[in-house]
This record gives sequence, C-alpha cells and structure tokens, in this order.
Amino acid sequence: MAAEIQNLEDLSSEDKANFVNQVYDAAVPEAVDAILTEAKELNDFNAQVKADKAAVEAAEKADAEKRHDFLKQQDAVAIAIQELPNIPADKTADLVNRVYDAKTLEELAALREEAQKLSEVKPDINIEPTVQKDTYKLILNGKTFKGETTTKAVDAATAEKEFKQYANDNGADGVWSYDDATKTFTVTEMFTEVPGDAPTEPEKPKADIPLVPLTPATPVAKDDTKKDDAKKPEAKKEEAKKAETLPTTGEGSNPFFTAAELAVMASAGALAVASKRKED
Repeated sequence: MAAEIQNLEDLSSEDKANFVNQVYDAAVPEAVDAILTEAKELNDFNAQVKADKAAVEAAEKADAEKRHDFLKQQDAVAIAIQELPNIPADKTADLVNRVYDAKTLEELAALREEAQKLSEVKPDINIEPTVQKDTYKLILNGKTFKGETTTKAVDAATAEKEFKQYANDNGADGVWSYDDATKTFTVTEMFTEVPGDAPTEPEKPKADIPLVPLTPATPVAKDDTKKDDAKKPEAKKEEAKKAETLPTTGEGSNPFFTAAELAVMASAGALAVASKRKED
C-alpha cells in the first residue's frame, strides 16, 4: 500500500509521507484501505486543479495572442484609412479614433469599408482654365515724362486700361495710338507754348552801320591863312593818295563814301569856306 501511495503523481511529497505513515500505523486492513482511498481522492483533486490552472493559462495565453493580433489589425486598418485619398482630415481623424475603440474584427472591417466609400467620392474642386497672356509694351513720349514699360494681359483692352492707369499715376497725358502687330501702345504728350513758359529762340540783331557824328569846324586865325593856303595842295595830294590806297573788302571797290569819309570831307569844306570869307 505504501508503494501505491508513492506512485500518485499529483500528491505533494509532504502528503505522500503523511499517508505512508498512516498506513504503517494502521491496526486493521480496513484502516489501510481507507487511507489509500483518501490519498487517491487528494491526488485526483490536485490533478483537477492542475488541469484547470493549465486551461486558464492556455486561455490567457491564447487571449493575449489574440489581443496582440487584434492590435496589429487595428494599426493596419488605421494606416490604410489615413492613406486613402479624397477624405477630409477631420473625417480621417474620426475614423481612426473609431478604429482603436473597436472590439471585434467585424467592427474593423466595417470601418474600413466606410472609409473606402468616402475615398471614392471625389471632392468638388474648381480648376480654373489657364489663360494665355501676351506681353504688351507702352512707350511714353512727352515733355514731362518719357520711358517704356511692359505688362502681361489677356487682351489689348486690358493692357490699355493698365497702361492708362500707369500713365495717369505718372502725370503723363496725350494722344494714344496702338500697333497691333507689335502689341505696342504709344502716348504722345501734347502741350501748347505759353508766353514766358518756355524759352524762345531770340531774334538775330540787324547788321545796321552805326551813324558817325560830324566833327564841328574849328576857326582859323588870319596869320595862319597863308600857311593853310600853302598846305592845301599838299592836303589834297594826301587825300587823293589815301583814296587810291583804301583797302577793298574782296567784293569790289565801294563807289559810295562811308560816314567817316563824309565827315572828313565836310570838315575840309568848312575850313575852305572860312578861309575864303577872311580873305574877302
């Protein structure tokens, strides 16, 4: 009986020793049988406890693995939703939060399907067509402002509006013209001469010969009359000589006397008259 108790696997060493001692202390066979039955019952109980514990541990392990797998599924669904196009940012954030609140794989599948449907709906985006713009030039020809500038516009009317505003801002005004071939606007400033407003070309002076005043006659004394008479032929000779040697201007000799010559001749005539009167 003692050997049978020792072979019970789910009894602790202490329990086995206790039951063996009871067998050796038993006085009758019935007592030994009762001890063996008790030992077997304890062994069976311990075996059941051990089995239940193993089952719980296995379940917990399985649950932990399942939970780990579920968390991986949550991460995968959240990433997939965030990568879907055409979903507004606030809606994406809401879906991701609901993914991590889900408890089953069925909930995750439903959320992913919802996100997929939202992604397939294209948002209303107004794409304006590209407008072709040409380069236009403005040439300013004016008294107060000169220069060139350019602008890009869809048509000549738009460019003209911009150029006129530009010219107005710079104080340039005048007659506008447009060359479609070169896409060039020209504004020519018109202004009127106001007396005193702008300098004018002065008139050239006339080449008039200035008048030479005649030299008044000087009276001659009687004592000097003979001397003057003696000098007359010499004076006449000198005057004739001067007349012959007068320089020319290159355009031929001038047949007319100048004002200076007339003055000299008048003085000589006055002297001759005065001398004649004294002799008489």
